[in-house]
Order: sequence, then structure tokens, then C-alpha cells
Amino acid sequence: MKFSALSIFIIFATVLASGCAHKSNAPSPSGDATVTAPAAAPAVASTAEYEGHCAMGVCTGKFADKGNPDIKLERDGKTYYFCTEDDKAKFEKKLNANVKKADRRWRAFLHRGGSHAL
Repeated sequence: MKFSALSIFIIFATVLASGCAHKSNAPSPSGDATVTAPAAAPAVASTAEYEGHCAMGVCTGKFADKGNPDIKLERDGKTYYFCTEDDKAKFEKKLNANVKKADRRWRAFLHRGGSHAL
């Protein structure tokens, strides 16, 4: 049986969307019939600039590192996450220039097909 690339993608996406195979919503062995909903995705990806990636990393062209939600900077209604306090301090030293540089690099990254699913 041959599968097209689109068929394989659809199957893969369906498996990913259904959640992890090792987690179950089955009742507990104690007989409790309560079913818990899967945990919601962290808010970082939907509310943070650069999809939650370290803002200093994006500024320097390193897109793989996710920022730590506990190390953040809020400015003009935007939230920037950082891997370390040192990254945050470096970013803040030249805040306006670093925001412009990171924005420019992030747009180019997305234009090339990049995403948070590195």
C-alpha cells in the first residue's frame, strides 16, 4: 500500500492532536469514574513574543531555546521571555535596538518556514 506525503502528514497530525499514547483518561483502578481533561498547553506559546523563545536568543539568531516563563520582561503590552537573568540584562541594556533586531530576525525566520516546533 502506498501513501502520499499528504496522507502521511494527515495521519501524523491526527496522532499528535490526539495526545500522548501513554496518558489515559480511563477510570482509576479504585473505580473512580471521574475523567480528567488533558492539561491545557502553557500560555507561553500564545501570549509571548517570538512564540515563547528566548528574546535574546532570537536577537542573536539562535531560535531553538525556549524562554523561561519566570524570567520575563513586559513592555508595551508584550511579554518577552529569556533563558537566563543574564540574557534578560543584556537585552534590556539596548532594549529598543534589541527589540527591533529580534523582530526583524523573527519575521525572517517565519518567512523561511520556521516555527515554534523546532
